[in-house]
Amino acid sequence: MKIMTRASRTVSRYWAIAAMMLTLSSTLSAQFHTLTVNGVDYPLLRAAFGDCSTGSFAGEWVIAQDGTSPLTDGCEAITSNVAGKVALIDRGGCNFDVKCLNAQNAGATAVIVCNNTTATTVIQMSNVSVGGQVTIPCFMLSKPNCDALRLLTPINVAIAPDEPELVVWGNQPGEGDFNGGLNGWEINNISCANGAQEFDLWRYSANNTVTGGAFGDGTLTSRTACNGAMVFNSDLYDSNGDEMTPGQGPCTVVQEGELISPAIDLSNTSVAGVSLQFTQLTRQFTSQYFVGYSINNGQDWTEVEINTELPVNSNAIISTIRLPIPGAVGSSQVRIKFRYLANYYYWAIDDVRLIEQEANNMRVNENFFAIAQNAATPLAMAEPIHFLADISNVGASTQTGVTLNMSIVKDAGPEVFNDDLDYNQVNGNTIVENIPFGGSFTPTEMGSYTGTYTISADAADFDPSDNALSFEFLVTENAWAKELGETRNIVPADNNWDTGEAHSWAYGNHFFVPALSMPYAATSCSFSLIGTGLAGETPQLTLYQWTDTNNDGNVQDTERTFVTFASYLIEGNETEDQLITLDFDEPALLENNTHYLLMLEYTAPDDETDLFLGASEAFDYGAMVFLNGPEVLARPRFASMLAIGDPSTAEFSSNGFGRDIVPVVRLNVEPATGTKDPLTANNVVAVYPNPVQDVLNVDFDLEQMAQNLNIRILDVAGKVVLERQLSQTQKDNLEFKVKEFAAGSYQLQLTTETGTTSRRFVIAK
Repeated sequence: MKIMTRASRTVSRYWAIAAMMLTLSSTLSAQFHTLTVNGVDYPLLRAAFGDCSTGSFAGEWVIAQDGTSPLTDGCEAITSNVAGKVALIDRGGCNFDVKCLNAQNAGATAVIVCNNTTATTVIQMSNVSVGGQVTIPCFMLSKPNCDALRLLTPINVAIAPDEPELVVWGNQPGEGDFNGGLNGWEINNISCANGAQEFDLWRYSANNTVTGGAFGDGTLTSRTACNGAMVFNSDLYDSNGDEMTPGQGPCTVVQEGELISPAIDLSNTSVAGVSLQFTQLTRQFTSQYFVGYSINNGQDWTEVEINTELPVNSNAIISTIRLPIPGAVGSSQVRIKFRYLANYYYWAIDDVRLIEQEANNMRVNENFFAIAQNAATPLAMAEPIHFLADISNVGASTQTGVTLNMSIVKDAGPEVFNDDLDYNQVNGNTIVENIPFGGSFTPTEMGSYTGTYTISADAADFDPSDNALSFEFLVTENAWAKELGETRNIVPADNNWDTGEAHSWAYGNHFFVPALSMPYAATSCSFSLIGTGLAGETPQLTLYQWTDTNNDGNVQDTERTFVTFASYLIEGNETEDQLITLDFDEPALLENNTHYLLMLEYTAPDDETDLFLGASEAFDYGAMVFLNGPEVLARPRFASMLAIGDPSTAEFSSNGFGRDIVPVVRLNVEPATGTKDPLTANNVVAVYPNPVQDVLNVDFDLEQMAQNLNIRILDVAGKVVLERQLSQTQKDNLEFKVKEFAAGSYQLQLTTETGTTSRRFVIAK
């Protein structure tokens, strides 16, 4: 068995996009062969034992009987005449391999087992004891089809592989079916975490099963399951099959290994393009899966990560993957590679084939399409929504008459917007990126809206299922949100802080106030968190104005101005699906054409007390941020903001945890009544020391004389614990004795007739 060294790897932008939209079909219902009766086709699934040839055959189909009740289960020696014929046998009473061997011993040329459940799907029959002796093909047919067809027996039938595609390579035994072993494929054992050497990570499984691991087995249903598959059993290698000894196996996680095809000659193929197709079985924990190809015999590789949609600790998944390979036609040295960076549980591969690439296949790229700036926007804050979606021609032929349409409907009823973006001609195996629509839509009514991008072309499309993508948004009376409900909880990983550093952080959202027809104020906020183990902790919701003076899209502490706040005392029983709403300490008048940030800020007591927040992955704002950014519309709009460390000084990053994750942090607005403007940055207010133990100093230097100045200190519950009033003052230094107050977070609020501002400080004991 040859061990290979790693060559250079690159990721093609086109191939990465194609992989994100590869065809994933459930193989639990795929049946791979066809029974033809009187010109009508019925799906069959071949057993994981017996003859595995790829050819077609015909014969007379008869009901087999064994002379023992029930007569048609084939569990005893067959007594009826099945010699030279296809035997019909019913499921039940004994193992499948026994039924097929009994029919073979009676001279049958093939067996069709009728399922005994009402489902239209079937199972792949496994080898339990005598399957190794079976040399004829055996298939299963669904009960509904069997019930209808048995009434016609005896009747002549034909059985053939179901081959909807032209197979360029991989349909011959020993190519990509792992018939009895590697057959020229090679393995590259890259690494085990414990440094184990010469440990084969990819191994041949004669019966398509993954067995021996501590956390479950699996069976790969595939076209040629009867002659084996290749398996990488990360669980077994790490745990040695014992759930009590993870990390004590012969090759510990993380393991890395490659399975590499022999050179494939496509220099004389007549097709315009080829796609890679294979069937896989996997169960995911936190592994990474890569598929690669080379057109120069492995000197250089183009590879892409797949299976990224699988959740942590997934169920066993069986699927067939189809992926275009641009540039392969014409090369005599094409190679395919599967690379597994394994951290449980397993990956099995079978039936690797190169098939003719479809000619006509346009797609709207699901990884990059612009949605509305917010999931929910108050009607008063509505502004133009612009549109952009990347598209791909993943077919081999140039497409003409290509048009991307945007349609918006309200409340699942009438269409309220429609616009087209004409591409005209798009070459095969091509991505078209970053082209915005000319029109925009501004909602004028409250309601639920759905926007849909739809791609069309002159030619009929190979796979219409990926021709349209939709997104939703609400126009509300008061609520302003980036999500419509939590889908997960979130907290930064420990390595974001230095060892021993308190796990303080802040997470929130960006909101832009357009030109308003009447004054509006921010009156309250809503959020979700997990309170378990945090009773008595006091996160704060802070609203800031933001001016991005350096145009870097991130928020430095010198760029943000405090507007208002609300504090929350955690009770300890809160859950991420519970929406908590708090009034702001003071309603804040919102200014026209201004950026605001609403941040949930947590000052942690130590490096072990972590606050988990509710979040959502249902909205991906990446394309929206790009579309509104400097390269296209030059009117910045953002999604979430994230800060690690002291929220009062840390930079807020607009990348957050990624633009496809946002926190449940909502801003609620109402028409303004009696609100005060925030004091401008020219009014200097400082509190120190912070944290403070005994005496708090307050320095202020105002832009103009205050006729009446009020200073209040509020605790986390919003209760005023100390208040002082001054008149005819502009600049001063004041001292406040705070030693008798309980340790915790407080707000100092300074208000004049021209506005208000606030500073947070901590009393430490």
